[in-house]
Amino acid sequence: MDQELQAQNGYGKRPVWQYLLLYLIIGGVLYFLVYYLFFYSKSGKSYSYSSQDVKSQTTETLSKNTVVYTNSGFNPKTLTVKAGTTVIFKNESTKPMWVASNPHPIHTDYSAFDAGKAYKNDSSYSFTFTEAKEYQYHNHLISNDEGLIIVQ
Repeated sequence: MDQELQAQNGYGKRPVWQYLLLYLIIGGVLYFLVYYLFFYSKSGKSYSYSSQDVKSQTTETLSKNTVVYTNSGFNPKTLTVKAGTTVIFKNESTKPMWVASNPHPIHTDYSAFDAGKAYKNDSSYSFTFTEAKEYQYHNHLISNDEGLIIVQ
């Protein structure tokens, strides 16, 4: 009877769930390798969390040139500044923030604008915009959260 059962399911002596588990593990390893080789390693970036000291500025300048990242996204969504202005991106959300230029995930519109890492709650990233143009950006970790810096 056991030989008939083995012949019917074609799996030998192991239960089917063990084969499914084996296939899931192999699939997970292959997915990780493809992701690492084609996406993660080419970006040269890691998801480390650290703070960056923000240059000392007056409270008025700080508030005028600050974009706050909240759980709802960037606020304000559009900020207009003069060339040579340093804009501060402050994370006040419960999510990590990684400011980067569009398009996602390659950030080629202005690659120097890429923060290069994630910033946790109560930390900031600052960037000085020297050239007059429009800079579309997003949170690399949650790419639907977008904004625009207009430099005049």
